[in-house]
Amino acid sequence: MKRNMLWLWLPLIFYLVIILYLSSIPRIPGPPGIDMSFIHVPLYFLLSALFLRLFLRGNKNSGLTRLLSQIVNRLTARTDNWVNLNYTFIFAIICSTMYGIFIEIFQFFLPWRSFSLYDILLNLVGSCFVYVFISVKLRKLLLIPE
Repeated sequence: MKRNMLWLWLPLIFYLVIILYLSSIPRIPGPPGIDMSFIHVPLYFLLSALFLRLFLRGNKNSGLTRLLSQIVNRLTARTDNWVNLNYTFIFAIICSTMYGIFIEIFQFFLPWRSFSLYDILLNLVGSCFVYVFISVKLRKLLLIPE
Protein backbone atom coordinates (compact mmCIF):
# COMPACT_ATOMS: atom_id res chain seq x y z
CA MET A 1 0.00 0.00 0.00
CA LYS A 2 2.82 2.43 0.81
CA ARG A 3 4.43 1.68 -2.54
CA ASN A 4 1.24 2.72 -4.33
CA MET A 5 1.25 6.03 -2.46
CA LEU A 6 4.89 6.55 -3.36
CA TRP A 7 4.06 6.16 -7.06
CA LEU A 8 1.26 8.70 -6.69
CA TRP A 9 3.27 11.31 -4.77
CA LEU A 10 6.73 10.89 -6.30
CA PRO A 11 5.92 12.18 -9.83
CA LEU A 12 4.05 15.16 -8.35
CA ILE A 13 6.86 16.09 -5.95
CA PHE A 14 9.49 15.60 -8.65
CA TYR A 15 7.52 17.82 -11.02
CA LEU A 16 7.03 20.52 -8.36
CA VAL A 17 10.79 20.59 -7.84
CA ILE A 18 11.39 20.84 -11.62
CA ILE A 19 9.05 23.84 -11.85
CA LEU A 20 10.76 25.46 -8.86
CA TYR A 21 14.17 24.94 -10.47
CA LEU A 22 13.04 26.34 -13.84
CA SER A 23 11.56 29.32 -12.02
CA SER A 24 14.80 30.11 -10.24
CA ILE A 25 17.17 30.19 -13.21
CA PRO A 26 17.76 33.58 -14.88
CA ARG A 27 16.28 32.67 -18.27
CA ILE A 28 14.62 29.55 -19.61
CA PRO A 29 16.62 28.50 -22.68
CA GLY A 30 14.76 28.78 -25.95
CA PRO A 31 15.00 30.05 -29.50
CA PRO A 32 16.08 33.71 -29.72
CA GLY A 33 13.29 36.18 -30.30
CA ILE A 34 10.50 33.85 -29.11
CA ASP A 35 8.47 34.62 -25.98
CA MET A 36 8.91 31.65 -23.64
CA SER A 37 5.99 32.71 -21.41
CA PHE A 38 3.73 30.24 -23.16
CA ILE A 39 5.73 27.38 -21.67
CA HIS A 40 3.54 27.97 -18.60
CA VAL A 41 0.50 26.44 -20.32
CA PRO A 42 1.88 22.91 -20.87
CA LEU A 43 3.80 22.98 -17.57
CA TYR A 44 0.66 23.71 -15.55
CA PHE A 45 -1.48 21.41 -17.70
CA LEU A 46 0.71 18.53 -16.57
CA LEU A 47 0.86 19.78 -12.97
CA SER A 48 -2.94 19.92 -12.78
CA ALA A 49 -3.14 16.43 -14.31
CA LEU A 50 -0.75 15.11 -11.64
CA PHE A 51 -2.83 16.68 -8.85
CA LEU A 52 -5.98 15.21 -10.42
CA ARG A 53 -4.32 11.77 -10.61
CA LEU A 54 -3.45 12.00 -6.92
CA PHE A 55 -6.98 13.02 -5.90
CA LEU A 56 -8.70 10.36 -7.99
CA ARG A 57 -6.39 7.45 -7.24
CA GLY A 58 -5.06 8.33 -3.80
CA ASN A 59 -5.55 6.06 -0.84
CA LYS A 60 -7.87 7.90 1.52
CA ASN A 61 -6.24 6.35 4.60
CA SER A 62 -2.75 7.81 4.51
CA GLY A 63 -1.47 11.11 5.89
CA LEU A 64 -1.61 14.17 3.66
CA THR A 65 -3.63 12.34 1.00
CA ARG A 66 -6.31 11.70 3.63
CA LEU A 67 -6.39 15.41 4.51
CA LEU A 68 -6.64 16.43 0.84
CA SER A 69 -9.30 13.78 0.23
CA GLN A 70 -11.33 15.06 3.19
CA ILE A 71 -11.24 18.56 1.69
CA VAL A 72 -12.35 17.18 -1.68
CA ASN A 73 -15.06 15.08 0.01
CA ARG A 74 -16.40 18.13 1.86
CA LEU A 75 -16.59 20.02 -1.41
CA THR A 76 -18.20 17.06 -3.16
CA ALA A 77 -20.85 16.15 -0.62
CA ARG A 78 -23.48 15.69 -3.35
CA THR A 79 -24.40 12.25 -4.63
CA ASP A 80 -24.11 13.04 -8.35
CA ASN A 81 -20.83 11.51 -9.59
CA TRP A 82 -20.45 14.05 -12.42
CA VAL A 83 -20.71 16.93 -9.93
CA ASN A 84 -18.17 15.22 -7.65
CA LEU A 85 -15.78 14.81 -10.55
CA ASN A 86 -16.20 18.48 -11.48
CA TYR A 87 -15.33 19.55 -7.93
CA THR A 88 -12.28 17.28 -8.00
CA PHE A 89 -11.18 18.96 -11.23
CA ILE A 90 -11.72 22.38 -9.66
CA PHE A 91 -9.67 21.43 -6.60
CA ALA A 92 -6.80 20.18 -8.82
CA ILE A 93 -6.94 23.44 -10.80
CA ILE A 94 -6.90 25.48 -7.57
CA CYS A 95 -3.90 23.53 -6.19
CA SER A 96 -1.83 23.93 -9.35
CA THR A 97 -2.74 27.61 -9.72
CA MET A 98 -1.87 28.27 -6.07
CA TYR A 99 1.53 26.69 -6.68
CA GLY A 100 1.92 29.02 -9.66
CA ILE A 101 1.14 32.01 -7.44
CA PHE A 102 3.68 30.75 -4.89
CA ILE A 103 6.27 30.51 -7.69
CA GLU A 104 5.55 34.08 -8.83
CA ILE A 105 5.96 35.35 -5.26
CA PHE A 106 9.21 33.38 -5.05
CA GLN A 107 10.40 35.01 -8.29
CA PHE A 108 9.60 38.46 -6.89
CA PHE A 109 12.46 38.02 -4.41
CA LEU A 110 14.97 36.90 -7.05
CA PRO A 111 16.94 39.80 -8.55
CA TRP A 112 17.03 38.19 -12.02
CA ARG A 113 13.30 37.27 -12.14
CA SER A 114 10.09 39.25 -11.67
CA PHE A 115 6.51 38.80 -10.51
CA SER A 116 4.03 38.63 -13.41
CA LEU A 117 0.23 38.51 -13.36
CA TYR A 118 0.41 37.43 -17.01
CA ASP A 119 2.31 34.29 -15.95
CA ILE A 120 -0.33 33.54 -13.31
CA LEU A 121 -3.01 33.85 -15.99
CA LEU A 122 -1.09 31.44 -18.24
CA ASN A 123 -0.75 29.02 -15.29
CA LEU A 124 -4.52 29.13 -14.80
CA VAL A 125 -5.17 28.58 -18.51
CA GLY A 126 -2.84 25.57 -18.57
CA SER A 127 -4.51 24.14 -15.46
CA CYS A 128 -7.99 24.58 -16.94
CA PHE A 129 -7.00 22.82 -20.15
CA VAL A 130 -6.91 19.56 -18.18
CA TYR A 131 -10.65 19.90 -17.57
CA VAL A 132 -11.34 20.70 -21.21
CA PHE A 133 -9.06 17.93 -22.51
CA ILE A 134 -10.48 15.21 -20.27
CA SER A 135 -14.08 16.37 -20.80
CA VAL A 136 -13.66 16.10 -24.57
CA LYS A 137 -11.97 12.70 -24.25
CA LEU A 138 -14.76 11.43 -21.96
CA ARG A 139 -17.44 12.63 -24.38
CA LYS A 140 -15.76 10.77 -27.23
CA LEU A 141 -15.13 7.68 -25.11
CA LEU A 142 -18.68 7.53 -23.77
CA LEU A 143 -20.23 8.73 -27.05
CA ILE A 144 -22.10 11.56 -25.31
CA PRO A 145 -23.69 13.95 -27.84
CA GLU A 146 -22.54 17.55 -27.54
